[in-house]
Amino acid sequence: MCRMLIALGDIDPNTLLDSMILMAQDQTTHHELNQKKGLGSWKHSDGWGVAYLQKSSWKIVKSTKAIYDDRKINSLRKVTSSVILIHARGMDSGGVSLRNTHPFHEGRFVFSHNGLISEKINYDRKYKPKGETDSERLFYNILTHLDTKNPAKSVRNTLLQFTKLTGTNIILASPQQTIVAVRENNYPLYFTMHIGKSKDAIIISSEKIPAMKKMRWKPLSQGEVAVINNKERSVSIMKPQQLVPVETKIHA
Repeated sequence: MCRMLIALGDIDPNTLLDSMILMAQDQTTHHELNQKKGLGSWKHSDGWGVAYLQKSSWKIVKSTKAIYDDRKINSLRKVTSSVILIHARGMDSGGVSLRNTHPFHEGRFVFSHNGLISEKINYDRKYKPKGETDSERLFYNILTHLDTKNPAKSVRNTLLQFTKLTGTNIILASPQQTIVAVRENNYPLYFTMHIGKSKDAIIISSEKIPAMKKMRWKPLSQGEVAVINNKERSVSIMKPQQLVPVETKIHA
């Protein structure tokens, strides 16, 4: 289980990093997984990663330390970028290692995942996993079926292959476009993604960010897929009834 966000536009990276530190420390939001023991009882301490866009290329920094205990994060506080993705990992599958740390990168895409898929994940043989996580394999599964003319429908259809409602959110970003999807699940508070908009920026995050006081927030509900034009910072939200699944074939 993880916390993640992607920010597009003119945003101070310090605010994003400090907000992710608080999320990883479980200090921001009450949800199903901390309701018994309270805030601070469901930390995400198994590594962190940042992907940011510079001159249409992704720069990626990762660490196996908890983001709230790692001075390496300070090297990113002066980053200037129009797209920044941050992920704090809480390990479900695969050990604590850089190859299992998000975000994952393939071609022009970066990818982060929050959730657990215990079912078999198939993907095109051309993709070669470097780690052991379900998340990396889900990334390749999505890329195997990605329809660039209708990315929302193809991502939704991919997630519907997996029937267990343990929870899955994804962020898939290219230099031009970002896709965020929420699979139906049994833990709606924990797995809801939140879209924040201001005059200068858009953030989609596992939790609302209190420090972003000018943001107007709304939830991305179960089954919805958001498609964002990175340059224009326009958002289209597709509801489940608009994303009718179609049969796909997977070559393992």
